[in-house]
Amino acid sequence: MLFETSQRRRAVIGVAIAAALMIASSLLIPLPDSAHESGGVRSIRVTDRHGVLLREIRPEGRGIPIGLNQIPAFVPHAVVAAEDGSFYSHPGVDPLAAMRAVSQYVHEGRIVSGASTITMQVARLLRGRTGNRWLNKMAEIHLALRLELRLSKEEILTLWLNRAYFGSQAYGVEAASRTYFGKSATDLAIAEAALLVGLAQSPSTYDPFRRPDLALRRRHYVLDAMATMGYLSQSEMGRLATLPLDLAERSPSFDAPHLVQRVTAGAFDMQTPPLEIRTTIDLSRQKEITALARAHLETLTEMHAENAAVLVVDNGSGDVLAYIGNADFWDESVAGQNDGVRMLRQPGSTLKPFTYGHALRARSYTAASILADVDTPVMEAGGAFSPENYDRRFHGPVPLRTALASSYNVPAVRLAREFGPDALLKTLHRAGFLSLDRPARKYGVGITLGNGEVSLEELAQAYSGLAGGGLAPSLRFEQFRRKTSGDTVRSKPVAQSIGFAEDVAFVLTDILSDHHAREPAFGRGGPLELPFPTAVKTGTSKNYRDNWAVGYTPKHTVAVWVGNFDGTPMRTVSGVSGAGTLLKSVFLSLGPGGEFEMPPSVTRAVVCPVSGRRPSHICPTRKKEVFLRGTEPREICSIHQQFTIDTRTGTLASADTPIESIATRVFEVQPPIFHEWMREQGIAFPPVADAARRYEISGDVHAAADGAPTGNESIGDAASMISSDASNPGTVNMRGNRLDVPEHGDDVRTPPSQELVISYPQSGMVYQVDAVLRREYQQFEPRGFAAAGLTQVAWWLDGRRLDQSFEEVRVPLVPGRHELRLRARDPSGNIVESGPTVFVVLGLEDYVDGAPKAPMQTISMK
Repeated sequence: MLFETSQRRRAVIGVAIAAALMIASSLLIPLPDSAHESGGVRSIRVTDRHGVLLREIRPEGRGIPIGLNQIPAFVPHAVVAAEDGSFYSHPGVDPLAAMRAVSQYVHEGRIVSGASTITMQVARLLRGRTGNRWLNKMAEIHLALRLELRLSKEEILTLWLNRAYFGSQAYGVEAASRTYFGKSATDLAIAEAALLVGLAQSPSTYDPFRRPDLALRRRHYVLDAMATMGYLSQSEMGRLATLPLDLAERSPSFDAPHLVQRVTAGAFDMQTPPLEIRTTIDLSRQKEITALARAHLETLTEMHAENAAVLVVDNGSGDVLAYIGNADFWDESVAGQNDGVRMLRQPGSTLKPFTYGHALRARSYTAASILADVDTPVMEAGGAFSPENYDRRFHGPVPLRTALASSYNVPAVRLAREFGPDALLKTLHRAGFLSLDRPARKYGVGITLGNGEVSLEELAQAYSGLAGGGLAPSLRFEQFRRKTSGDTVRSKPVAQSIGFAEDVAFVLTDILSDHHAREPAFGRGGPLELPFPTAVKTGTSKNYRDNWAVGYTPKHTVAVWVGNFDGTPMRTVSGVSGAGTLLKSVFLSLGPGGEFEMPPSVTRAVVCPVSGRRPSHICPTRKKEVFLRGTEPREICSIHQQFTIDTRTGTLASADTPIESIATRVFEVQPPIFHEWMREQGIAFPPVADAARRYEISGDVHAAADGAPTGNESIGDAASMISSDASNPGTVNMRGNRLDVPEHGDDVRTPPSQELVISYPQSGMVYQVDAVLRREYQQFEPRGFAAAGLTQVAWWLDGRRLDQSFEEVRVPLVPGRHELRLRARDPSGNIVESGPTVFVVLGLEDYVDGAPKAPMQTISMK
């Protein structure tokens, strides 16, 4: 008995000494830095442009600091009543409760009841628990005393309200209020506050989602404690105790998920993560367009199209108003969490406007320029190919306006061949397509058809630049980031040029918004036609793997991709039917964006649409066209020519033609490059006088290709590389007859005949020797047309006859400048020949780092 009394006395003395040491040390040891922070667990709220929550990111739980003066007074009253009735009177430790706890520990040898005050709870929240329970309790008391010495009661309450754990990963009353009631703590009712405060004792036990009966019982306890302390009347307490739970749905907000992931990537790695990231997204717009994308994909189910991405940009600010990386973020079967906005894929024809913009900027072409849409084999280092149009037809002479609006491939490839892949790649880089990071020779002229890989984001930025007259703000995805201190870091858009002046941008816009110019390929009233001014371009990659549609009004730019993330092809879904239909739906939801304004540097002039020149008095049609000021045509149309014919024979009238059989008619006199196409289409040539004169007439009215060199400066003897077949000294014409071949010294009739035409190659073509391909395989097959009645048809290269048949000849690629002709005999026995075709072969020594040492200025490829 004496031993037990002595033991108790020693314990009391020890506690007293420890208490004295605690009080003394409390005056000397400062508070931890965490005591000066209002919240412990940080979360990042990602909001739309109006502050509406898109997502709250909380890797360690949800925490939203709030000030005591921002919440109703009954919230801290509930805390004091339920947790620490003597909070405002004790120094951080309740002496009576502490003495009771020590006495119970001495008698029982264990902690029976706690003496934890609100201040001690805050201390526990600040330091956590480690090691021995008794030592933890002493450390809490020590920190509680320090807190009371240095902080006000209100500051201590604020720490509790922002750090207490309420379950469901919610730290602090503000996060708890949003989690359980879907609103800020500033809007809490008394019964709701009582429920939240009651959760703090044991969040899992009183979880209102899983155990509503226990949650109500705990709420009643808190309300009763508030009434006991006079914070509520008994009648008010009774009324509040009968109220049912009114909880929010337990489904955290997660809108614009791909953008949210983008803007929060790495945010928690920062020393001080932001409290809020205010994005540029308009949530109502985001939801509407997401629904449109999902509905559209449902219509393409049978076409095997599973994914879609959409960007909507405000052209004035660069703000991204809607960001759909995929229609269904949660659909794992279609890799829904992949971000189609940033994915790199082949863009098809959506890059063509930048090829045409390059041509317009060079002022060597206008919207009225006539381009050749004819069979055009292309020889490049990687091999030969013949571009085809989407409709698998050639359209002959087409205005640049029609070629771009109708998205014909051949004219775009011919322009790319003229200007060269290097120049076009630089233009695309200036427009923002930096993902095209391979050497130009790897893309070749196919770069204009989209054989490189770009992102939907790059397309939206570049087309926004066209809408802005060549200058547009960089795309902006967030407005600001709010820090703990209340400071905000605002995102400022940077204006950037796409490399085109406003006049070039306007001409491209005028073409892309022209329904009539688009009509030959796409018809009228389809997905690309909207009831207000909209410039639109579509694209489809090889084998229908990707559909693209990009368009803009003065106010908005919209970019759409449809396809499959795994790269599998769709079933004959074009850019029009796939992405174009969704693009139209988005624009209809956005509404009109105003009129495109023509800048002073652009003017209008009347032209003949067939020639692109000023109309003559016999041109049957005229139209107004837009031009960069100073590029308006000055030449008069020479395509339309008037002939006096003999109506009995359809030939030219002569002195012997009776006056009643004479008529005047207008014909189109096209250059030789179109003659083969005209024959295939059954288009009539201008009349001739008779069989003896037709070759003379043809030279007058059918000029050779513009700019073709006429000299015979052969470098290297390509003809000598073609072996002669000794057993077959003659050639075979198109009907298979054995013929005699005209010799070099025979008298040749001039000018060139329209009955003998070289269709490939065209004058001005440039070939490049491949360093890898074996030389015997580096050759091309020329093609030509010989009319019925011509005999002894043969190919001539650099003034020497090629001893191979007309239809089977192969021309090797020998570095130098070469001239190719066709020769034959007409029915009168005269030798006739085609116009010359001049082409150039560049050897390996002509290139430095894949680029020509010097441009071939004398070579025209129009």
